[in-house]
Amino acid sequence: MKTLLARMKTVLQESETLNYFQEVRTVSPKALPVLSQDNLPFIGLAPLNASEEYRSTGKKDDIMTVEAYLVQWYELTEYQLIGDDETQKGLLDFVEDFKSVIRGHQFPSTPGDAGTNYLTLPTAIIGVSYSTEPYGGEVDAYVSVATIALLCTRLFNI
Repeated sequence: MKTLLARMKTVLQESETLNYFQEVRTVSPKALPVLSQDNLPFIGLAPLNASEEYRSTGKKDDIMTVEAYLVQWYELTEYQLIGDDETQKGLLDFVEDFKSVIRGHQFPSTPGDAGTNYLTLPTAIIGVSYSTEPYGGEVDAYVSVATIALLCTRLFNI
């Protein structure tokens, strides 16, 4: 899991598609660090669970679930959620950009080198959920979080 999180973080930090995110960090599951507007938008990666399944071929699947938390501060407007198609990205744009970078990735040690993939199967997005919480003491200011569950599988010899 440690290797997966490190490689995932590197891919996200080096992505041109996600270059508007201020910070990518490994966080605890279901908990976000204290964030200021200077840290937002923010991506947190959390190890959720890991299990192993034996195969009859003498190999084992290491099945890991990672949650990604995409966090953005916003005021209560429609554009904060859907964007304005010109200058401002909304939360749904953030989610689509993240998914476009991470979907199907196998996290090689060197970007673009498929011979060193960490995962045996491409990363699968198994769910996206959304939540909103008031932000600080400001009126009509909120932090919105998109939680994206990722299924990651690695096959190895026993």
